[in-house]
Amino acid sequence: VFLNEVIDGWKHGGGDWFLTLFLIPFVVIGAGLVLGFFYQLLSLANPKPRLVLPGGPPRVGETFEVQWELQGRTSRVTRLTISLWGIESATYRRGTDTTTSHEVFLDLPIAEAVDEMDIRQGRAQVTLPDDLMISLKLPNNEIKYELRVSGDIPLWPDISDQYDLTLLPRRDNPV
Repeated sequence: VFLNEVIDGWKHGGGDWFLTLFLIPFVVIGAGLVLGFFYQLLSLANPKPRLVLPGGPPRVGETFEVQWELQGRTSRVTRLTISLWGIESATYRRGTDTTTSHEVFLDLPIAEAVDEMDIRQGRAQVTLPDDLMISLKLPNNEIKYELRVSGDIPLWPDISDQYDLTLLPRRDNPV
């Protein structure tokens, strides 16, 4: 309604500067929301990654295998990366406010593919460090691991997915 008044005012040579300047932020924010909506809508057409851990959940200090398959129009993807992230979360109180902080303590590359066949499907092995903490969830603290899949698609929203992963303690070695 107000935007129509401003446009009509300027068309007839009597535009209101105050109303024009007042409406600019609202028009910019509205346009940004509309563009963001369509950007997210486009990302729904991205290829969907499917990850498989044939050996089950990994254990600290052991080697595990990740198999992937991208379903959809994979020819548009120019680079695919898979990495393991470790994230520590702590919830604490400051006065009457409750705050949660997150810290990434591990970013372990697992695979990077640039060839179309390797992007479509592949497998990789990674050995976990011996000093990692296992997955843990307490009322105010959490150690969690995620497999993160990133894919570069020119002139299109990129692939950016994460999958929770439970990291188990190492097996006891028999003497």
